[in-house]
Parts: sequence; C-alpha cells; structure tokens
Amino acid sequence: LGAGPSTSLGTGKVFVELTKPANRPELYYALLPNTPFANELLVKLAERLMVEERLGADEVPDVLAVVFSANDYVGHRFGPYSEQVEDITLQTDALIARLFKFADERVGAGNYWVVLSGDHGVAPTLEQARARGIRAKNLMTPQLYQTIFKALEVRWGNDEWLLAGGEGVVFNREALARRGVSLAEAAQVVGEAAMTVDGIMGWIASPEVRASGAGMTGLPAGYAEAFGLSEYPGRVADVDFLLEPYTLINGERGTTGHGTPHSYDTHVPLILWGAPFRAGVYYDRVTPVDIAPTLAAALGITPPSGANGRVLAEALRQPPAGSRCTD
Repeated sequence: LGAGPSTSLGTGKVFVELTKPANRPELYYALLPNTPFANELLVKLAERLMVEERLGADEVPDVLAVVFSANDYVGHRFGPYSEQVEDITLQTDALIARLFKFADERVGAGNYWVVLSGDHGVAPTLEQARARGIRAKNLMTPQLYQTIFKALEVRWGNDEWLLAGGEGVVFNREALARRGVSLAEAAQVVGEAAMTVDGIMGWIASPEVRASGAGMTGLPAGYAEAFGLSEYPGRVADVDFLLEPYTLINGERGTTGHGTPHSYDTHVPLILWGAPFRAGVYYDRVTPVDIAPTLAAALGITPPSGANGRVLAEALRQPPAGSRCTD
C-alpha cells in the first residue's frame, strides 16, 4: 500500500489504486479502512488488549469482540466477485489464524471459545450481476422520489409532504395536518406510486402507520418479519421499500450495498468452536441473535435482558450443572 504499513500476508497490489493521491497523509488514512491493512492493525490491537487487560488470566470469563469492518468497506466498493474481496478474504483468514495462535500461546489451546459470524452479506455490483446473466436493475433515487411527490401532489396538492432523512419515506406531520390527510392515506398513495417504479418489489408501512390503517404490498412470506426486526420506535421510516433481487440504488457508480431481506444479504456464517460445542454441521435456521443466549447457556448464566434469540441446544454438549439459562 504505497509507503504504508508493512504486512507479512501479501503485497495488497490490488489496492494500489487507492493510494494514487500521493503526499496527502489525510487521504491515505481515510482510505486505509478500505484495505486489508486495517484488519492487520485491528489484530495487533486485539493482541495488545489480551496482554494489557490480562484476558483469560483468571477463572472469570472475559469477552473479546473483534469486528473486521474493512471487509464491509471493500465489499461495498468493489463487490463480492472482485479481486479485492478475494484478496481481503484470504488475508483475513490468515489474520484470524494468527489471532488464534496468539490466544493459544497466551491462554492455552482449548482454554477459549470462538464464535464467528457476520452481520450481513452484499449484493454483486451491476456489472458483476449482469456478467452472470442476472437482470440487475439500477434504481435512481431522484426517479423514485419524483414519482412519490407527483402522486401526493396529484392527490392533495403541492406541499412539503416529506422530511429529509435516510432510507424510506418520513411524512411531514404538519403538512398532513394542513391538508387533513391521515398517515394511512398518505402511506397508501406513496406505496402504490412506488410500485410503478422499475426495481421496487414491495412496500411496508411502519408499526405506527400500520396501526392507523395502512399495510403492505408485494412482500413475500417472511419478509414482513425481517422488516419488523429492523424497526426501532422513533427511528423507522413511515414507509419502507423492498427492492427486487439484485436491484441497486444509484448503482451506476460501480459500488454496491446491502439491506434487503434477500438471501444474498442475509445468509451469513455462524461458527461455534470450543469445549462446550458439539462438532457437526446443522441445517436448522439460525440467526446471529442466537449467539448471546447460546453463550449464556454454555456459561450457565442468565441471558442478557435484551437477548431475544434461542439457545442453539443442538450444537451444545451437556450444559454445565446448575445452569440458570432460560430460552
């Protein structure tokens, strides 16, 4: 990576293009998280933490969480079928092996447990999908919102109907009140308008709006549950949209993203390793939220108050005597 940190894992040549802004340290450090070298620094930090915090030095269990966010950034920028993702995946594998070896030396082989998972997948870029014969679509944000604004204007006149924000639609309650429009009515108009935009598969109203009478359209079985698990009171759009598979928002930039309930976004690994776990491959449906109650069961303690997953009993050996864990 130019004159950046050295690595024993590889040259990182596929990332050379990221270092073109020469003699600009601030640009270099801004780009560093988009490379495997960020993961190397992370593992060095994890090793230092194990030493300085004396992790595993007594009978009280310690937790060390390591998040390889650089893989996320590289996936967004280059897509899952790129040389860059291949390179960072291989280097991450070697870094994880290095961290395990350090833990073996520090606390002893077999004296620690490992949980490996991910928070999401990533869609292929438009180019990658189309090269594989997939009819990937590009949805332009201005096109979607122009369609929505036009539908609201035709129905009730011109007004500041929506608030600026993140994904989805948030209604301006003051505008609705001025026009005597209910949340349910506005959501229905927006949802129906969005369904006319190429690349939109369905829509769903927030719990607040659903309580007022609106609903959803075009969501396959199970997808409403997925949206529901992503809802948090006060932080959810009034209307959210489901993209057709492999559709990207503003994907003409060559980058990609995630955030749909489709399998390429939601299928992640879940690996448990260590003394409490029974070796095997299990095909039942699981999610990362099952990790906390499963670890609690293995430790013989009550799960955290916010845990809402299930204990993966099929992957556990006999729980410790005196376990107070509840499912």
